[in-house]
Amino acid sequence: MAGSEKEEYEKKVIEIHLILRDFRLSDDSLMETSNELDGQASGETEDGAGLRRCKAKGAIGSLPFRVCRQLMIMLNPRMTWKGDFRDLCGEMGFTWAEIIYFQSLQNPMDAVLTGCRNVPIEQLMVKLEKIGRPDARSVVEEYITESCKCKKCND
Repeated sequence: MAGSEKEEYEKKVIEIHLILRDFRLSDDSLMETSNELDGQASGETEDGAGLRRCKAKGAIGSLPFRVCRQLMIMLNPRMTWKGDFRDLCGEMGFTWAEIIYFQSLQNPMDAVLTGCRNVPIEQLMVKLEKIGRPDARSVVEEYITESCKCKKCND
């Protein structure tokens, strides 16, 4: 294989790996994801008692584009003094090869959010805080606060 063919092959392998990774969910995660997909695209789900569950429990994939766009603007630039998409990748469990591949993309944060689309939003908020990005966390938190209709958020 020539150099560029090998690089293309490696990129395809990583893309396939990311797709397959999304299917390696525990039974509980799979059940929550399937409940969210059953007409609950907004990220809110109902618990067994019919009460609305907090949007923070919803999947990252349910975040509106405006929130994702803000995260892209904040985390795409490579930074040495505070967390960027590479640090978030590490916290979210991506491999070194995946991080290197994301760096080659025009919009790496979009790939990160896509790769984590089944992860709960509350987990994203914890990881953003952990990498030293309370500013990015506040963007997500603001969305949850303004749009969630659960009992906890409305008390």
